[in-house]
Amino acid sequence: MWKQQWKTLASNRTLLISVIVLLFIPIMYAGTFLGSIWDPYGKTENFKVAVINHDQAVEMDGEKLNVGEQLVDNLKENDTFDWQFVKNETKANEQLKTGDYYMVITIPTDFSKNAATLLDDEPQKMQLNYATNPGKIMTGDLIATQGATTINQTISQTVTEQYSQALFAQITKMGDGFGEAADASSKLTKGTNTVKTGNETIAENLKKNVR
Repeated sequence: MWKQQWKTLASNRTLLISVIVLLFIPIMYAGTFLGSIWDPYGKTENFKVAVINHDQAVEMDGEKLNVGEQLVDNLKENDTFDWQFVKNETKANEQLKTGDYYMVITIPTDFSKNAATLLDDEPQKMQLNYATNPGKIMTGDLIATQGATTINQTISQTVTEQYSQALFAQITKMGDGFGEAADASSKLTKGTNTVKTGNETIAENLKKNVR
């Protein structure tokens, strides 16, 4: 049953992109949790962002679903920020307080488990946890609202893109018949800006994931 549902979802590009758009709304608004910072040179690759992966893989119809691990792999290939992949959460939070890290992103243990409920009547939230301490790296007149917006949007967009690719990569592994979906993966992010319709049932399910 699970494989058939995922196949149906993946075979319809418009439907799948609609699902992804709704699913990522919490991440797109992650900027509301971030502080203000101005980077006059736009060198975001110098900002250290720690990533802690607590996600535990789950099994669906004999297939392994590990969205957290896939997200980490994707971020390792991304150079927009200076991603730091750490396992010690206590140490990471200490470095956040001292200003060594601009932000700490934590992937919770139930990330993949909740992803597996996407087509359930009561889907669970897939939510990344953010913590930031921009005060340690702010300097006088360099602080500006526009700068804060730029940095925050860049982080949100980067993580959203990698997040979508991670989930998409996992979906394509869930069974046969996903070739068409795999071909669409590279267009997924751009497609999110133009999608206007989708399956109402799945859309309603995903709306429950949004705070």
